[in-house]
This record gives sequence, structure tokens and C-alpha cells, in this order.
Amino acid sequence: VVLMSDLLKPIEIPQGRQQEKSAEARLRICEATLRCLAERGYHGTSTTQIVAQAGISRGAMQHHFPTKQDVIVATASHLIRQVIASSERKARHLKAGPEGFRAFVEYLWRRLFDTPQYSAVLELIIAARTDEALRARLAPLLDQTNALIDERLGALAHGPEGEDPALMLAMTRLMLRGLALELAPGPQGRARAQAILDRWIRLVSPHLNFHGEGGDPPAQP
Repeated sequence: VVLMSDLLKPIEIPQGRQQEKSAEARLRICEATLRCLAERGYHGTSTTQIVAQAGISRGAMQHHFPTKQDVIVATASHLIRQVIASSERKARHLKAGPEGFRAFVEYLWRRLFDTPQYSAVLELIIAARTDEALRARLAPLLDQTNALIDERLGALAHGPEGEDPALMLAMTRLMLRGLALELAPGPQGRARAQAILDRWIRLVSPHLNFHGEGGDPPAQP
């Protein structure tokens, strides 16, 4: 079971040369797995391809991650830590008012959803629908992560009376996921995506403002 508190722990390089080498190898394997997933999809990714992409021996791979599912879950957890940390840092430093929401949505789109790394996440989400073993390992991690992101970011935002900031952020997250899934390649696809983003921001920004961690929400008009 993956605990929410564990997801927030930074990726630390342990003290000592042997521990440092082990942590570096695990990180290199996770980054290689992301590249393979983005290029080949889940079913097209094998441990042999990950080994070649990471530039390590098969024995080293099996030492750190005995099975393909082990490396997949570790890779997803690695990416999740990065997403949570960067999203919280960005949200804490946004301007109050609608401008803050626009900046946050555009940041999420550019730095997370419209990236090869998120393409790899989408591959895992789709594969888990029909792969029971993968779903059993991955679904709890994704469910807890989504809940944690909504909770943490919801605490940094406010809305008019009767509005639920966490729900509005969850809706935004789901919209961005769908947009990433439907994104057509090329300039026309990106222009269409930007038009959808702009429209979503105009619809939601009157109902959601960020005020930063520990800060008081701006006075309601």
C-alpha cells in the first residue's frame, strides 16, 4: 500500500557511495521507463528495452526491480512526486484573482499534461483498464494521488460562497487529462487545445482564486 505521506517525500540521494550509486541507478531506470512508455506504449515496453534505454545490465535491473510491474509502479511514483512538488510550489506563488487561476492552468498544461511523460501516464491508465494485475498495483496509487493533489491544492484556493475549490480543481484536472488524450499532433491540434484552455479558464476563473499557502484569502467583493 502506498501512503500519501510517502508520495510527498523528496527523492533523496542517500549518503555513502554504494547507496548513492543504487539511487542513481533506480532514477536512471525510472527515466528510461518513462521514455519507453511514451514511445512504445505499455504493451510495447519490455524490460529488455528498458535495460537498453537505461544503459545498465539485466542483472542490475532485476536487482532493483524484479518484474515489469515493479518498475512501472516505481516509475509512476517517481513522476507523481515531481508533479505534486512542482504543482504546490507554483500554486503558492500565484497572484490572487482570476490571473492566478489562468497562470496555474497554463503551467499545468505546458509542464505536465502536454509532455511525453504524461503520455506515458496515459498509457498506464489505459492499459490498467484491461490488465487486472497492473490495475491492482496502479489504481490505489493513482486514486490516492488524485485525492492528495485535490486536497493540497484546494487548501491553497478559495471561491465564492457555495463553491468547492477542491471540486473545481478536480474538474480542471480531469479536463486537462481528457485534452491530453484527445490532442491531435501538429500546430492545428495545439491551437485547438489552446482555444479549449482559454474557454475553460474564462468559465472557471470567476469561481476559483489562489491565495498561497498559509495566506489569508483575499476579501470577497
